[in-house]
Amino acid sequence: MCDNFLCTVRAYHGHSAALIDISPYKFNHLGEKGKKDYIHVAPTPDPYRGKFQGEATPELGEKYALEVKKLIDKAHKDGRKVLIGL
Repeated sequence: MCDNFLCTVRAYHGHSAALIDISPYKFNHLGEKGKKDYIHVAPTPDPYRGKFQGEATPELGEKYALEVKKLIDKAHKDGRKVLIGL
């Protein structure tokens, strides 16, 4: 069973209370009650405003993919399984 969730920095899932846990836009404004430990947040792959910028090339995509891999590897090291989500 998967007990962790991966989303991107700019993920926004509306106003449903059930989805606040997976919406950085929402949980970043909740202080200590913010991001739960089972939520993993990857950078949004955006060549203009993202963590890695430049021409949208396969190499740029690989940089973002590596960030996701790091999050998943850390979760696995901690004995967690991750659902890659929204």
